[in-house]
Amino acid sequence: TEKFRQKLRNSVEDLANTLQKISQAQIPIHQRPWEKSDKGLPILIGKYAAERFGGPEKQTEYKQGWRVTVAKDGLGLQGETDESASYAIYELLDRLGCRWYLPGELGESLPSLTTIEFPESDLSAAPDTACREITYSDEAFKRRNRLGGFIIRAHHALEYYITEKQREEHPEWSAEIDGTPKKLLLKWSNPQVSDAIANAITAKLDKAYEPSISLSPDDGAKFDQSEDTAWDAGDWDPTLNQVSVTDRYIKLCNLIVAQVIKKYPDVRFGFLAYVQYTRPPIREKPTPSLVPQIAPLTYCRAHAFTDEKLCPSRAQIRKIVEGCGKVARQVSYYNFMYHLSE
Repeated sequence: TEKFRQKLRNSVEDLANTLQKISQAQIPIHQRPWEKSDKGLPILIGKYAAERFGGPEKQTEYKQGWRVTVAKDGLGLQGETDESASYAIYELLDRLGCRWYLPGELGESLPSLTTIEFPESDLSAAPDTACREITYSDEAFKRRNRLGGFIIRAHHALEYYITEKQREEHPEWSAEIDGTPKKLLLKWSNPQVSDAIANAITAKLDKAYEPSISLSPDDGAKFDQSEDTAWDAGDWDPTLNQVSVTDRYIKLCNLIVAQVIKKYPDVRFGFLAYVQYTRPPIREKPTPSLVPQIAPLTYCRAHAFTDEKLCPSRAQIRKIVEGCGKVARQVSYYNFMYHLSE
């Protein structure tokens, strides 16, 4: 894609500039194959590396496999895509000791080398996760730390697939809180609601295909107290001191996904495992296309998972992660790096 092409181009510029900072040597960049008349040892990138050394031996579902080849007659840095070829570039720089701890020059840590040497080697590898992301950093920092991959969309979105006109025509779709209808919130157990959301998502994909769609409800911790409660499984959420609504939510998502994947079978549907639906379901099994993004807002985030004696809260979230892993094909984890009181 154009986004990946731009990422690789910026990575190549980073490679040349960083090698110059390290060694003071000028590193020219050519957008063409290596020629015998060229001086020096070639560093071949992307398709030029694949033509010389072959593509990555390790391949992944989301095409993130990369290969670094160091031979007597040149270096090859390639990947399954332009993005994964970028990973190979930063693998090479990482081997030299290059680090970017913070965005900008303040976070850059580079060695000073008179001679740059690499032992002959050939490594094909891939990231251990489908996606790696961090909030509030620039693109250069993300690129240099090999973030990216298959991004699961899990932003607050669910209610916004229903139009204002639909809400006016179908007041029975509104959730009831303390006996009062709430216009934005939806009654998930109404079959027309899941149908309408599925139709809206299908129309959205018809207009502009996206590999991932969010099904996360709007931010907040209140849900229908009337009919939807029949879909609950009775699991107790101790952090909110009330029944978990995960099972009713997964049931809704499964209904939506079942319709959309008839036309778009490869789409992944992300959702925040959040507030009353943080805990894994105990009755409903998420469809394989559904990806929970665990967002432990109501749990401690200051201690390690292994601090069970020191922090009971972290022991609980560890069980939640393990529980989601048992029922879902894929799991995403969204780690809050602050406490709400901050």
